[in-house]
Amino acid sequence: MWISCLHPESTSSGPQALRSVLWQDVYPHIKLWEFFQLQVDEAVDQFRTQLLHGTKPDQSQTGGKKDLRTYQDPAYHRYGNTLDMDSALQTFVPHSSAPQHVEECCGWLREKLNELNEEQHAIMQQHLEKATNCIVGNVVYEHLADHGPKLGPVSRENPLVTRYFTFPHPDSSLEQDLQLLEQPDQSQRLLAHNGWVMGDDPLRNFAEPGSQVYLRRELVCWGDSAVAASSRPERSWPNLYVIEHCSGYLMHHVYMRPGSQVYLRRELVHDS
Repeated sequence: MWISCLHPESTSSGPQALRSVLWQDVYPHIKLWEFFQLQVDEAVDQFRTQLLHGTKPDQSQTGGKKDLRTYQDPAYHRYGNTLDMDSALQTFVPHSSAPQHVEECCGWLREKLNELNEEQHAIMQQHLEKATNCIVGNVVYEHLADHGPKLGPVSRENPLVTRYFTFPHPDSSLEQDLQLLEQPDQSQRLLAHNGWVMGDDPLRNFAEPGSQVYLRRELVCWGDSAVAASSRPERSWPNLYVIEHCSGYLMHHVYMRPGSQVYLRRELVHDS
């Protein structure tokens, strides 16, 4: 898709070029925040229907408190989060059943749900900032730093980043991989590698749902072992696999030159 090339001349400009590719070309394309958001229009439509039917909130669920709640989709589909309808009916109450009052109330809910989606977007930006630092730090240490192993050109044997997942599927495009996640008979064969996290509790299971270790690229990965705690890790945390793929996005098109030069061919081709 992109044929432009960057030719940084130092260890400072090279990593910065990699950061630019991640933020400008990769992250906007994979839109990881969508795995933590909900469909606002759909939720508002359901809320409007409940108001028009005169539905009242279940007090045993809300405790009479105005506290809007949403739930994370356990399968982490894009825009898969759901609205707790009882909490919405408890929090946003129209002045009357008149259509204009119902629409006014729906507008309040829409504004709040958009705010919640924006919050999730901001949280994901923080995760991606951490992931970027870990990716760039890994590249600098393994390929550029004098105190590192100096692995040389990026290749299948020495990839841009350590592979976090093992899977038996052939190389494919990002779009094809995203479709793969919707095929349980195929996606359940993905295995997450094990490892350790600097400064973390060694007794904590960082591969459980809710952990962002893989997403934030904080795992010092062991390439010869895999997590066996779940038979379907990619169904529980598809965003983890997508961030792994985005790193593979660039692997074949980044290589190191003598003199600490980094050449990036900005071309969206998957090679993991």
